[in-house]
Amino acid sequence: MRILILGGSGMIGSCLFNQLDIDNQVIATFRSSHKAYPHLDKNLQKKSFFNIEAENINSIKEIILANESEVVINAIGITKQLISKMDKEECSYINSIFPHDLFKLCDEVGSRLIHLSTDCIFSGKKGFYSELDIPDAIDFYGKTKIIGEVNELNALTIRKSTIGLENGDTHGLLEWFLKSRGSIKGYRKAIYSGLTTIELSKVINFIINEQKDLSGIWNVSSESISKYDLLNKLSILMKRKDIEIVPDDSFCCDRSLDGSAFYDRTGYLVPSWDKMLFDLYEIIQERQSLK
Repeated sequence: MRILILGGSGMIGSCLFNQLDIDNQVIATFRSSHKAYPHLDKNLQKKSFFNIEAENINSIKEIILANESEVVINAIGITKQLISKMDKEECSYINSIFPHDLFKLCDEVGSRLIHLSTDCIFSGKKGFYSELDIPDAIDFYGKTKIIGEVNELNALTIRKSTIGLENGDTHGLLEWFLKSRGSIKGYRKAIYSGLTTIELSKVINFIINEQKDLSGIWNVSSESISKYDLLNKLSILMKRKDIEIVPDDSFCCDRSLDGSAFYDRTGYLVPSWDKMLFDLYEIIQERQSLK
């Protein structure tokens, strides 16, 4: 399958680029010049388009047409960790307006759009949210992502949360954990149903090649786990003797998603956290061996 990934440098986009390239013909866009991505694999560099901004929809159209991309994955987004530091108008365009502009383009040229949303469209007051629950985020980030969801034929919006390795600036849970030493907090009342970026890549590969008629908005989730238990599993797996995870109940948030509808529709079963984290650990070891 001929796939275009928009946003190849982010935590999700970079993993998708590496993983989907195994079974498909994949190209990706990057916002900055090639000099900004020194760790990008040389083979993948040949399949990359640099200095491509979301605001320049015509440049994206040219890439789609020139490469006859059958599937376009939108991995461009201003993250929750960065949104407070950026211009609100730009954030609103990237997270809210661009996905719909991109769908219009994909619809025009006959490409399938896969747009990545988030569990942060929900407040976290209830937990185990289904596709029938009304998004109720109260923060600016969540509201921008709600508006950006695309619910159209020949377009698929995946609601999820992810944990994985990052390139360049690091803001996510895993990179924070890898850099931590001594005592850190583990929130027992922060409930999570995300996937590793590796597993999300497998899900998307499955959707692209086995679920070609799937459209609309779908939750993709794992078995719920607390951030405390998740960090403990990682610590044990990595044999981290230099860290102590202290249980903390001061923060309470349950944005877990009910992914049963996706399973009923596709038959895809997300593996256990033990399996996902083991696969992630192998990638961590591989990166550490290259340093």
